[in-house]
Amino acid sequence: MLQLDEVEVPEPGPGQALVEVEAAGINFADVLLCRGGYQERPPHPFTPGLEVAGRVLALGPRDRAGVPQLEVGERVVAATALPAGGFAQRALVPVAQAHPIPDELPADVAAATHVTYQTAWFALHRLTDVAPDDTVVVHGAAGGLGTACVRLAVTAGARVIATAHGDAKTARARALGADIALDTAALATTDGDGPDALVEALRDAVGPDGARIVLDPVGGELFEASTRCVAFEGTIVVLGAASGTYAPARTNHLLVKNYAVSGLHWGAYRARRPDLCRRAQAEIVELWRTGGLVDDISRRGPLADLPALLDDLIDRRIVGKAVLEPRR
Repeated sequence: MLQLDEVEVPEPGPGQALVEVEAAGINFADVLLCRGGYQERPPHPFTPGLEVAGRVLALGPRDRAGVPQLEVGERVVAATALPAGGFAQRALVPVAQAHPIPDELPADVAAATHVTYQTAWFALHRLTDVAPDDTVVVHGAAGGLGTACVRLAVTAGARVIATAHGDAKTARARALGADIALDTAALATTDGDGPDALVEALRDAVGPDGARIVLDPVGGELFEASTRCVAFEGTIVVLGAASGTYAPARTNHLLVKNYAVSGLHWGAYRARRPDLCRRAQAEIVELWRTGGLVDDISRRGPLADLPALLDDLIDRRIVGKAVLEPRR
Protein backbone atom coordinates (compact mmCIF):
# COMPACT_ATOMS: atom_id res chain seq x y z
CA MET A 1 0.00 0.00 0.00
CA LEU A 2 1.34 3.43 -0.94
CA GLN A 3 1.24 6.08 1.76
CA LEU A 4 2.50 9.66 1.66
CA ASP A 5 4.27 10.38 4.93
CA GLU A 6 7.06 12.40 6.52
CA VAL A 7 10.15 10.42 7.48
CA GLU A 8 13.62 11.23 8.75
CA VAL A 9 16.08 12.45 6.14
CA PRO A 10 18.31 9.44 5.36
CA GLU A 11 22.00 9.61 6.21
CA PRO A 12 24.42 8.69 3.42
CA GLY A 13 26.47 5.63 4.26
CA PRO A 14 29.82 4.57 2.81
CA GLY A 15 29.88 5.16 -0.94
CA GLN A 16 26.55 7.00 -0.92
CA ALA A 17 25.37 10.55 -1.57
CA LEU A 18 22.29 12.36 -0.30
CA VAL A 19 20.53 14.12 -3.18
CA GLU A 20 17.84 16.80 -3.19
CA VAL A 21 15.41 15.36 -5.73
CA GLU A 22 14.42 17.81 -8.45
CA ALA A 23 12.72 15.14 -10.58
CA ALA A 24 12.14 11.38 -10.41
CA GLY A 25 11.27 9.28 -13.43
CA ILE A 26 8.44 6.75 -13.16
CA ASN A 27 9.06 3.36 -14.76
CA PHE A 28 7.16 0.11 -15.05
CA ALA A 29 9.87 -1.34 -12.83
CA ASP A 30 8.50 0.90 -10.06
CA VAL A 31 5.14 -0.83 -10.44
CA LEU A 32 6.83 -4.20 -10.03
CA LEU A 33 8.83 -2.87 -7.07
CA CYS A 34 5.67 -1.73 -5.29
CA ARG A 35 4.01 -5.08 -6.01
CA GLY A 36 6.97 -7.10 -4.75
CA GLY A 37 7.70 -8.50 -8.20
CA TYR A 38 10.95 -6.68 -8.97
CA GLN A 39 14.45 -8.16 -8.81
CA GLU A 40 15.24 -5.97 -5.80
CA ARG A 41 12.94 -6.43 -2.80
CA PRO A 42 13.77 -3.95 -0.04
CA PRO A 43 12.33 -4.51 3.42
CA HIS A 44 9.11 -2.67 4.27
CA PRO A 45 8.52 0.17 4.74
CA PHE A 46 10.56 1.64 1.90
CA THR A 47 10.45 4.57 -0.49
CA PRO A 48 10.21 3.47 -4.15
CA GLY A 49 11.60 5.35 -7.11
CA LEU A 50 14.54 4.04 -9.13
CA GLU A 51 15.87 7.13 -10.94
CA VAL A 52 16.36 10.73 -9.89
CA ALA A 53 17.99 13.95 -10.95
CA GLY A 54 19.00 16.55 -8.41
CA ARG A 55 21.76 18.20 -6.44
CA VAL A 56 24.19 16.55 -4.03
CA LEU A 57 23.58 17.69 -0.45
CA ALA A 58 25.98 15.44 1.46
CA LEU A 59 28.45 12.61 0.95
CA GLY A 60 29.09 9.52 3.03
CA PRO A 61 32.57 8.12 3.65
CA ARG A 62 34.44 6.99 0.56
CA ASP A 63 34.15 3.20 0.40
CA ARG A 64 36.65 2.19 -2.28
CA ALA A 65 39.34 3.54 -4.55
CA GLY A 66 38.86 3.96 -8.28
CA VAL A 67 35.33 5.34 -8.06
CA PRO A 68 34.84 8.84 -9.51
CA GLN A 69 33.94 11.15 -6.66
CA LEU A 70 31.18 13.74 -6.46
CA GLU A 71 31.16 17.21 -4.97
CA VAL A 72 28.54 18.73 -2.68
CA GLY A 73 26.40 21.03 -4.82
CA GLU A 74 26.99 19.04 -8.01
CA ARG A 75 23.99 18.14 -10.19
CA VAL A 76 23.64 14.45 -10.93
CA VAL A 77 21.35 11.85 -12.43
CA ALA A 78 21.43 8.49 -10.72
CA ALA A 79 19.83 5.25 -9.78
CA THR A 80 18.79 5.22 -6.14
CA ALA A 81 19.96 3.23 -3.13
CA LEU A 82 16.85 1.47 -1.88
CA PRO A 83 15.13 1.58 0.56
CA ALA A 84 15.65 5.39 0.34
CA GLY A 85 14.29 5.71 -3.19
CA GLY A 86 13.49 8.67 -5.38
CA PHE A 87 9.81 9.35 -4.73
CA ALA A 88 10.77 11.77 -1.98
CA GLN A 89 12.32 15.18 -1.49
CA ARG A 90 15.61 13.55 -0.51
CA ALA A 91 17.07 10.26 -1.77
CA LEU A 92 20.22 8.22 -1.38
CA VAL A 93 22.24 7.26 -4.44
CA PRO A 94 25.39 5.15 -4.84
CA VAL A 95 28.28 7.45 -5.75
CA ALA A 96 29.60 4.84 -8.20
CA GLN A 97 26.28 4.92 -10.08
CA ALA A 98 25.73 8.69 -10.13
CA HIS A 99 26.55 10.78 -13.20
CA PRO A 100 27.25 14.53 -13.16
CA ILE A 101 25.01 16.44 -15.57
CA PRO A 102 25.44 19.91 -17.07
CA ASP A 103 23.51 22.76 -15.50
CA GLU A 104 21.67 23.40 -18.76
CA LEU A 105 20.18 19.88 -18.86
CA PRO A 106 16.70 20.11 -17.27
CA ALA A 107 16.23 17.81 -14.29
CA ASP A 108 13.00 16.34 -15.63
CA VAL A 109 14.64 15.41 -18.93
CA ALA A 110 17.64 13.90 -17.15
CA ALA A 111 15.45 11.82 -14.83
CA ALA A 112 13.05 10.74 -17.56
CA THR A 113 15.79 9.46 -19.85
CA HIS A 114 18.24 7.84 -17.43
CA VAL A 115 16.93 4.29 -17.01
CA THR A 116 15.17 4.04 -20.37
CA TYR A 117 17.91 5.43 -22.61
CA GLN A 118 20.66 3.55 -20.81
CA THR A 119 18.67 0.32 -21.16
CA ALA A 120 18.12 1.02 -24.86
CA TRP A 121 21.82 1.84 -25.27
CA PHE A 122 22.88 -1.50 -23.80
CA ALA A 123 20.35 -3.32 -25.97
CA LEU A 124 21.55 -1.70 -29.18
CA HIS A 125 25.26 -1.16 -28.52
CA ARG A 126 26.23 -3.94 -26.12
CA LEU A 127 24.00 -6.98 -26.55
CA THR A 128 23.70 -6.20 -30.25
CA ASP A 129 25.66 -3.88 -32.51
CA VAL A 130 23.09 -1.90 -34.44
CA ALA A 131 24.35 -0.59 -37.75
CA PRO A 132 22.98 1.70 -40.47
CA ASP A 133 20.30 0.03 -42.59
CA ASP A 134 19.63 -2.71 -40.02
CA THR A 135 15.95 -3.54 -39.58
CA VAL A 136 14.97 -3.15 -35.92
CA VAL A 137 11.58 -4.07 -34.47
CA VAL A 138 10.55 -2.22 -31.29
CA HIS A 139 7.51 -3.41 -29.34
CA GLY A 140 5.67 -1.06 -26.98
CA ALA A 141 7.19 1.76 -28.98
CA ALA A 142 5.23 4.63 -27.41
CA GLY A 143 6.15 3.82 -23.80
CA GLY A 144 9.14 5.25 -22.00
CA LEU A 145 11.51 2.41 -22.85
CA GLY A 146 10.05 1.93 -26.32
CA THR A 147 10.56 5.62 -27.07
CA ALA A 148 14.23 5.35 -26.12
CA CYS A 149 14.67 2.23 -28.25
CA VAL A 150 13.09 3.89 -31.28
CA ARG A 151 15.15 7.06 -30.93
CA LEU A 152 18.49 5.29 -30.48
CA ALA A 153 17.78 2.95 -33.39
CA VAL A 154 16.76 5.87 -35.61
CA THR A 155 19.85 7.91 -34.71
CA ALA A 156 21.99 4.84 -35.54
CA GLY A 157 20.52 4.87 -39.04
CA ALA A 158 18.40 1.74 -38.68
CA ARG A 159 15.08 1.06 -40.33
CA VAL A 160 12.58 0.87 -37.46
CA ILE A 161 9.35 -1.14 -37.34
CA ALA A 162 7.32 -0.18 -34.27
CA THR A 163 4.34 -1.80 -32.59
CA ALA A 164 2.06 0.11 -30.24
CA HIS A 165 -1.48 -0.09 -28.86
CA GLY A 166 -3.98 2.26 -30.51
CA ASP A 167 -3.99 5.10 -33.02
CA ALA A 168 -2.48 7.73 -30.74
CA LYS A 169 0.47 5.55 -29.83
CA THR A 170 1.21 4.42 -33.37
CA ALA A 171 1.10 8.08 -34.43
CA ARG A 172 3.55 8.82 -31.63
CA ALA A 173 5.89 6.06 -32.83
CA ARG A 174 5.90 7.49 -36.34
CA ALA A 175 6.61 10.96 -34.93
CA LEU A 176 9.62 9.48 -33.13
CA GLY A 177 11.01 8.34 -36.46
CA ALA A 178 9.69 4.81 -36.92
CA ASP A 179 9.38 3.91 -40.61
CA ILE A 180 6.33 1.72 -39.99
CA ALA A 181 4.06 1.62 -36.92
CA LEU A 182 1.68 -1.32 -36.44
CA ASP A 183 -1.39 -1.01 -34.23
CA THR A 184 -1.57 -4.14 -32.05
CA ALA A 185 -5.08 -3.21 -30.91
CA ALA A 186 -6.41 -3.14 -34.47
CA LEU A 187 -4.55 -6.29 -35.48
CA ALA A 188 -5.93 -8.14 -32.47
CA THR A 189 -9.48 -7.61 -33.78
CA THR A 190 -8.87 -7.84 -37.52
CA ASP A 191 -10.14 -11.37 -38.06
CA GLY A 192 -10.56 -12.85 -34.63
CA ASP A 193 -7.07 -14.32 -34.80
CA GLY A 194 -4.94 -11.50 -33.44
CA PRO A 195 -1.49 -13.06 -33.06
CA ASP A 196 -1.54 -14.47 -36.62
CA ALA A 197 -2.67 -11.11 -38.01
CA LEU A 198 0.17 -9.40 -36.16
CA VAL A 199 2.69 -11.96 -37.37
CA GLU A 200 1.67 -11.41 -40.98
CA ALA A 201 1.83 -7.64 -40.57
CA LEU A 202 5.29 -7.88 -39.00
CA ARG A 203 6.55 -10.21 -41.71
CA ASP A 204 5.30 -7.87 -44.41
CA ALA A 205 6.93 -4.92 -42.66
CA VAL A 206 10.37 -6.46 -42.06
CA GLY A 207 10.59 -8.05 -45.50
CA PRO A 208 11.90 -11.47 -46.54
CA ASP A 209 15.17 -11.20 -44.63
CA GLY A 210 13.53 -10.48 -41.28
CA ALA A 211 14.61 -8.12 -38.50
CA ARG A 212 18.21 -8.32 -37.35
CA ILE A 213 17.24 -6.92 -33.93
CA VAL A 214 13.94 -7.19 -32.03
CA LEU A 215 13.55 -5.23 -28.79
CA ASP A 216 10.73 -6.52 -26.59
CA PRO A 217 9.74 -4.84 -23.30
CA VAL A 218 6.20 -6.27 -23.53
CA GLY A 219 6.42 -10.08 -23.65
CA GLY A 220 3.37 -12.31 -23.88
CA GLU A 221 2.07 -12.89 -27.41
CA LEU A 222 4.47 -10.31 -28.82
CA PHE A 223 7.43 -12.52 -27.95
CA GLU A 224 6.01 -15.34 -30.08
CA ALA A 225 5.42 -12.84 -32.89
CA SER A 226 9.05 -11.75 -32.53
CA THR A 227 10.30 -15.28 -33.12
CA ARG A 228 8.39 -15.33 -36.39
CA CYS A 229 9.88 -12.12 -37.80
CA VAL A 230 13.48 -12.22 -36.52
CA ALA A 231 16.19 -12.73 -39.13
CA PHE A 232 18.57 -15.64 -39.54
CA GLU A 233 21.33 -14.94 -36.97
CA GLY A 234 19.22 -12.11 -35.56
CA THR A 235 18.71 -11.32 -31.88
CA ILE A 236 15.61 -10.83 -29.75
CA VAL A 237 16.42 -8.77 -26.65
CA VAL A 238 13.96 -9.28 -23.78
CA LEU A 239 13.68 -5.99 -21.88
CA GLY A 240 10.75 -6.79 -19.62
CA ALA A 241 7.18 -8.04 -19.56
CA ALA A 242 4.82 -5.07 -19.43
CA SER A 243 2.05 -7.44 -20.54
CA GLY A 244 2.43 -9.30 -17.26
CA THR A 245 3.52 -12.51 -18.99
CA TYR A 246 7.03 -13.82 -19.56
CA ALA A 247 6.74 -16.03 -22.63
CA PRO A 248 8.72 -19.30 -22.82
CA ALA A 249 11.41 -19.56 -25.49
CA ARG A 250 11.05 -22.57 -27.80
CA THR A 251 14.65 -23.73 -27.96
CA ASN A 252 13.96 -26.03 -30.92
CA HIS A 253 12.88 -22.95 -32.90
CA LEU A 254 16.11 -21.15 -31.96
CA LEU A 255 18.01 -24.18 -33.16
CA VAL A 256 16.48 -24.45 -36.61
CA LYS A 257 16.30 -20.70 -37.29
CA ASN A 258 19.72 -19.76 -35.86
CA TYR A 259 18.68 -16.72 -33.84
CA ALA A 260 19.51 -15.67 -30.28
CA VAL A 261 17.39 -14.55 -27.34
CA SER A 262 19.12 -12.31 -24.81
CA GLY A 263 17.84 -10.81 -21.58
CA LEU A 264 18.79 -7.37 -20.32
CA HIS A 265 18.57 -6.24 -16.70
CA TRP A 266 20.10 -2.77 -16.55
CA GLY A 267 20.65 -3.03 -12.80
CA ALA A 268 23.21 -5.77 -13.39
CA TYR A 269 25.27 -3.40 -15.52
CA ARG A 270 25.01 -0.74 -12.82
CA ALA A 271 26.50 -3.16 -10.31
CA ARG A 272 29.01 -4.97 -12.53
CA ARG A 273 30.01 -2.50 -15.25
CA PRO A 274 29.57 1.07 -14.01
CA ASP A 275 32.25 2.06 -16.52
CA LEU A 276 29.90 1.14 -19.35
CA CYS A 277 27.07 3.04 -17.67
CA ARG A 278 29.27 6.15 -17.60
CA ARG A 279 30.00 5.70 -21.30
CA ALA A 280 26.30 5.27 -22.05
CA GLN A 281 25.39 8.36 -20.04
CA ALA A 282 27.99 10.47 -21.84
CA GLU A 283 26.55 9.43 -25.19
CA ILE A 284 23.00 10.14 -24.00
CA VAL A 285 23.95 13.67 -22.90
CA GLU A 286 25.64 14.24 -26.26
CA LEU A 287 22.50 13.01 -28.00
CA TRP A 288 20.53 15.58 -26.01
CA ARG A 289 22.98 18.34 -26.99
CA THR A 290 22.59 17.50 -30.68
CA GLY A 291 18.80 17.23 -30.61
CA GLY A 292 18.55 13.44 -30.79
CA LEU A 293 16.50 13.19 -27.60
CA VAL A 294 12.82 14.05 -27.78
CA ASP A 295 10.66 15.47 -25.01
CA ASP A 296 8.67 12.35 -24.20
CA ILE A 297 7.36 13.55 -20.81
CA SER A 298 3.58 13.51 -21.07
CA ARG A 299 2.71 13.72 -17.36
CA ARG A 300 4.20 15.60 -14.42
CA GLY A 301 2.97 15.73 -10.86
CA PRO A 302 3.81 16.22 -7.17
CA LEU A 303 4.35 13.35 -4.74
CA ALA A 304 0.64 13.13 -3.97
CA ASP A 305 -0.08 12.21 -7.61
CA LEU A 306 2.06 9.06 -7.54
CA PRO A 307 -0.77 6.49 -7.04
CA ALA A 308 -2.75 7.92 -9.95
CA LEU A 309 0.32 8.05 -12.19
CA LEU A 310 1.21 4.43 -11.42
CA ASP A 311 -2.39 3.37 -12.16
CA ASP A 312 -2.28 5.21 -15.47
CA LEU A 313 1.02 3.55 -16.32
CA ILE A 314 -0.44 0.11 -15.58
CA ASP A 315 -3.53 0.85 -17.69
CA ARG A 316 -1.43 2.13 -20.62
CA ARG A 317 -2.80 5.66 -20.41
CA ILE A 318 0.66 7.24 -20.38
CA VAL A 319 2.46 7.90 -23.64
CA GLY A 320 6.20 8.30 -23.15
CA LYS A 321 7.26 9.02 -19.56
CA ALA A 322 5.73 10.40 -16.37
CA VAL A 323 7.83 12.36 -13.90
CA LEU A 324 7.40 13.27 -10.24
CA GLU A 325 8.55 16.70 -9.11
CA PRO A 326 8.72 16.49 -5.29
CA ARG A 327 9.28 20.22 -4.82
CA ARG A 328 5.92 21.11 -6.42
